[in-house]
Amino acid sequence: MVMHILVMAMFIFTFASNVNVSASTLDSGFFPISQMEYYHLDSPQNVAYSEIYTAVNDNNKKILLFSNQTKEKIATYETNKTLGQIKIFNDEIMFVSDKSIYRLSLSGNTLKPQNLQDAQEEMNIGGNFDYNGEYIIINAEEITKIYKLEGNVATQVGEEFYSLKDTSVAVNSNNEFFYIT
Repeated sequence: MVMHILVMAMFIFTFASNVNVSASTLDSGFFPISQMEYYHLDSPQNVAYSEIYTAVNDNNKKILLFSNQTKEKIATYETNKTLGQIKIFNDEIMFVSDKSIYRLSLSGNTLKPQNLQDAQEEMNIGGNFDYNGEYIIINAEEITKIYKLEGNVATQVGEEFYSLKDTSVAVNSNNEFFYIT
């Protein structure tokens, strides 16, 4: 019995040591590197997930969008600006860049950016935000604000309030807002 195990281990070791894995082997289907699990990322910084998509902020310079059904990369958005936090809602990706919020709409296999404008002032995003398709809640420094989004215009709802610096914020599908004061 011990001899059988030893012979089997020697066979596996000999076989495994003779297998050469190269980049061409990886590209040819040995590992599906176009799929999310094996896709080469430079330096992933943030990820957002929905039932349909997974978006990855890679190296703070590009957003990669993957289909959760096929696991294939379906779109890329690259910029010279520094990317921050990202969120997904339906076919939209929201992300922070240079203290502004942008919306990427998926059209075919391209992501088209649109800058969101505050109806009254410039939106200052210094911390965290969340989005539910209708409302955006933002925490910047020690101030939290809630905005209603109509098209690309965000209108502040109610008064801003003090909260912990750079605290996490959230809004759910019932338009309930969560934050730490």
